Parts: sequence; structure tokens; C-alpha cells
Amino acid sequence: MKNYEIKNHTIEVDFSNYRINKRLLDYFIYNENDVKTAYIEAILKNKDEIIDLSEYDRVLVSITKSDGQKVNGECEVVDAENGVVEIELSRQALASVGINTFQLSLVKEGTLLNTTNLYYRVEEGMINDDDITSTDEYGVLLVIIAQAEEIIKNNKELTKRVEQLEITILGNEEVRDKAEQIRIYNEDIRNIQEEEREFNELTRQNQEANREESIQNMQIQVDDKLTDCQLQLDEMIDAKSEEIDNIVDDKMLDVQAQTDKKFQDLDTRANNIFDLYDKTFEDKLTDNQEQIDYKLDEVNQAISNVEDCIDESTTKLDTKIKEIDDKIVEVNTAKTDMTTTVSNKITEFENRFSELESLDARGELIQARETIDGNVKDTLKDRLTYDFEKVNEKIAEMTSAATNVAFSKSYVESDWVADGEYFKLIVNHNLVTENIFVAILDEATKKSMTNSYTIVDSNTIEIFNESNIDVKVTVVNGNTNKEVIQATINDNITTLDSTYSSVKIDAKFDESLTKINENKSNIATNLEKINLMQTKLGSSELSTVSKNISDAVNELDASVKVLQEGGNLGQQLDSLKAKYDALSDKVLDILIYLELESGAVDEVGQWYDNLTDSKGILSIEGLRLDTDRRRIFGSEGNVIFNKIDIPFSCYKVKYIHELDDNFIETISNTSTNAGANSIELEKFSYEVK
Repeated sequence: MKNYEIKNHTIEVDFSNYRINKRLLDYFIYNENDVKTAYIEAILKNKDEIIDLSEYDRVLVSITKSDGQKVNGECEVVDAENGVVEIELSRQALASVGINTFQLSLVKEGTLLNTTNLYYRVEEGMINDDDITSTDEYGVLLVIIAQAEEIIKNNKELTKRVEQLEITILGNEEVRDKAEQIRIYNEDIRNIQEEEREFNELTRQNQEANREESIQNMQIQVDDKLTDCQLQLDEMIDAKSEEIDNIVDDKMLDVQAQTDKKFQDLDTRANNIFDLYDKTFEDKLTDNQEQIDYKLDEVNQAISNVEDCIDESTTKLDTKIKEIDDKIVEVNTAKTDMTTTVSNKITEFENRFSELESLDARGELIQARETIDGNVKDTLKDRLTYDFEKVNEKIAEMTSAATNVAFSKSYVESDWVADGEYFKLIVNHNLVTENIFVAILDEATKKSMTNSYTIVDSNTIEIFNESNIDVKVTVVNGNTNKEVIQATINDNITTLDSTYSSVKIDAKFDESLTKINENKSNIATNLEKINLMQTKLGSSELSTVSKNISDAVNELDASVKVLQEGGNLGQQLDSLKAKYDALSDKVLDILIYLELESGAVDEVGQWYDNLTDSKGILSIEGLRLDTDRRRIFGSEGNVIFNKIDIPFSCYKVKYIHELDDNFIETISNTSTNAGANSIELEKFSYEVK
């Protein structure tokens, strides 16, 4: 309760009824100099029901002044149960003269309910803080009064305009009310018309009943008339039927005669056409027979070419197998030489060991410095190193055929050179041939790549790619490639008439293994003799394990030096025997390596398909086969080939299809077992040969 006089206007605000709210525009007039005396008391309702403000967190007021500035504040709840709040208009809320707009908002937790726009008017104060408080002259006051009168005049005009606007608004509201009354009047008229329509419907139904009764009476009369007419019509129909029958008989005779004539004409024309077709068909058969004969000649010529190709391939294979046989002979000769050398060395060691039992070991070991070709070295190590170097030279001679087979090198991004929209990599190899196969591996993904490349000369190729990446390039000498022809290797061959029989190849392997086993047996016999000597002299465990020939020679030389210095003879003989055993194992490894390098075993399989039809393709996805051009089109996809007989297990399979100056090359990195009859390739690409 204020203990002083205030300006307080009470209003009812309905949040859902705009018609009530918009009448709250009038007569809320305050002075800009009112200080803590300007209040608005609002009774809040929703749908004409008083709002209980105890359920809300607070009530806010938002004021937009006539100068566009905003003032926000909180209302004081006077009576929460009856929805009464008090709005204090502060100095800021009254600082702008004119019509000011305000809204009330109810806040409850996260919700916000706003009223429509409400208004109050602020008049300019006659005296404010900036005015002159006193003066000895009234001139200034007269000027101020004159200005105030001018302002009052302007305000009166503005007030009249506002009042006129309010009258217009009220007039529009009255017009709307009248329109509503007219609508209600029209609705009443429509209801009256609906009742009139229902009355007319009842009248129509009565008239319909009367009409049906009249129709029934008329129907009886019509039925009587129809009966009379039917009798007359039957008599007329009988007369006309007899007349029509006579006419129809005459017409049928005419039609029959014309039909017979038409059939005769059709028979004649059909016979002529059949004769023409017979002659044309005979000509077609003759042409087709000539084309078939021509095609048969082409097929026979193709078969002849294939037979020539098979004969040529057979000759090549026979040559390769002869080379393999010669290589096996060289290997066997080398094995025999090495076996003889080892046996001689064992015999020499046995003689030396026998002499060591009774003679001075120091003097005898000095004599052991003589090499295999008669030279005398300063130490036993030099002598053994010299002898083993001779053995290595012999091995190098036997494996020389395997040199100049392949070239492999890794390249990084900086090795590529920009070439238009692509990148070019120059690879220099030492194979001295243009008959090569190129394999490219992506170092990042460890997947094979199929890129275009150009052969510059016998030692240089250029590889092209869309991007410069780290790759590993392997170039294989095509002159050393072993061609595998499906029709030339057959495990079912049981005779040795063919030089490329798998039985003969297996026999060569068996013969080589038998000789290796014989050498092992000889070495084992010699080792038993050494063991007998160890039993007599004593033995000990080796302190190290030989990993290669050089290590074995070094350990053997160290043992001999100990013997020269007069060490324990039994322990040194045991160590010498172990070193010799390790050396024998290394020799066996070398022999097996030579067997592999002889060409009897291969890791790469090849087959050819001319793509003239789809008989060799089991399935194809993402690609398209063009049998006319004998190509498979598409950049990404997979194709499974069937009717393939892989003669041996291989780590990867290469598909090469030659066509004019181009070829398709795709390598499958999936290992394939012997006897597989289908190969799946996941990508195709074309390269320039």
C-alpha cells in the first residue's frame, strides 16, 4: 500500500482473447515527469478464467518505447490467487513521449506465455530537470510558455488524429460486428430455405405416388394395345419370313458359285508361290552350304595352325627339357666331384688322425697346410679357406646359367617425372633384352599393379601411372621363361616315349635324390669312423653352431690351431667332427638349391585364351566381353576362367592375351593348387607391348 497519491489504471488482460485486449489501447496516459507514481494494475486471465499466479515462477513486462529502445522488468504479484499484478512504470519507461508498447509474460520452468501488444501514452512534461528553475525576468518564461503552447497545440492535433484513428478502429469493429450479424441473418435464411426444401421434398413424394398410380393405369391400357399389335406383327413377320427365305436361297446359290471361283484362284496363286519359295529355298541352301564349306576350311586351317603351334611348343619344350637334363648331368657331376673331394678329405683326415695317435700332432698339422693344387699356405685356416673358395668357384660355374634372369629395385615418389597429366618412371635394368615381363608392386598396399610401360631399349623401360607413389619394380628376362603348355604335360602318361613326359621328369628327380641319399650315407659312414676315434680320445660339446660355410671353416681352423698348440686332442677331434657335420649339411643345401635352379620347379603358371567366345569364362561381373574384337572391356570387375588345368602348385598366375601390338596382362596374387580348373582375376587393364 502506497502512502502517497499515484496514477493507477486497472485492466483485465486475457492471453487468448484479442478482442478484449485490443480495447485496452485508450486512456492510459502518463506524464514523463511522473516518478514512482505511474502504475498499471493488471488482472490476468486465459479464456476468461482467472490465472492462479502461484503456479508460475514470475511475471515479466517488456516495454518498447516510441524511440525504439526497450525496457525489461518484473511485475509485482499483488494477489496471486486472483491473478493480480502491479506494473511500475519507471523513469526509463516514461522517458519517451508518445505511444509505448508493452507485453506481459508468464514464466514457468522452461515455458513462456506472452500477451498480445498493449499500449500506454506518455505526454511531455512542462518542467523537467533541464529547465531553468528561477529568473529575475519573465522573458524566458514567456518564451517557454509560447513553446509549450505550440507543443500543446501539436499534441492536441496529434491527440485528435489518434482519437480519429481509434474511432476508425472502433468503426471497423462495428463493421465487423454488423458483418457477423449479417452472417447470422444469412444462416437463418439458409435454415428457412432448408425447411422449405424438406417441405417441397414431401410434396414431391406425394406427387410421385400419384404419378405411379396413373402409370399403372396407363400400363394396363398399353398392355392391351401391345397384345393387339403383337398379333398383327406376327402375321406380318410370317409373310416377310417366307419372302426372305426365298431371297436368301437365291443369294446362297450366287455366293456358292463366287466362292468356288475364289478358291480356284487361290489354289492357282498358292501353287505359284510355293514353286517360287521352293526355288528360293534351294538357292539359300546352296549359299549356306558354300558358306559352311568356307567356314570348315577356315576351321581346318585354324586347327592346322594350332597343330603347328603345338609342334613348335613341343620342340621348345623338348629343347628346355634337354637343357634341364644337361643341367642335371652338370649337377650330378658336381655332386660326384664334391663327394669325391669330401671322401678324399675324410680319408686324408683319417690317415692324419691315425698318424696323430702315435706321432707329434704339431709336426703333422704343419704338413696339412698343403692345398688341393699343391700350394702350401701359412696356416691351416688359409689352406681350408683356399680349398673352399675353389669349391665356391665350382658352384658359381654350375649356377652361372641362372644369372641375368631378373632385376628388382624399389623406387620412391621423387623418382617419378611429371609427363603431362601422368607421371613417368624410368627403369634401367641389366638384362640386355627387350623380351621381358614387368611386375609392379605398390609398396604401401602390397598389391600388384598393372600399368602401361614402354620398352625404350634392351636395358631401359618407361612406366606410366596417374600418381607418383612408392613402388617395387621387378623385370624378368623372357628368354629364360619356361613355357607351360596344357597339352604337353599329363600326369596320366605312363610311357617314356615323349621327352616331355612327367614320368621322365619325376624319374630325374628320383635319380637325383637317390644320389644325394648315397652321399649322405657315405658321409654318415665316415662320421662313424670319426666317432670311433672320439670314443678312444674323448669328446666334448661344441660351443657354437655353424650358420654357413665361412663359419664352419673358421671354427675348424680354430680347432686345428688348438691342436697345434698341444691342446686336448679328444675334445678337438670332437669339435672337428661337429664342424665337418655342419659343413656337410651346407653342401647338401647347395645341392638342393642347384636342383631347384635347374628349372625342374617353377612358381609361375601361364595359359592363353583367344576370347573368340565365352566358353572359357565361368562368370564375369563389372566387365564386358566383345567376341568380335576379342577383348574384355572395363576398368574394375572380376572374371572367372574355367577349362584350365594347372599342372603344379603356384604362388601366382599371370593371364596374358596378345592381340596385334597390344596385350592384356593381369596377375592373380592368390596361390593356386595343382589341378585347379578355374582362376579368378579381380581386375583387368590394357597395356602397350
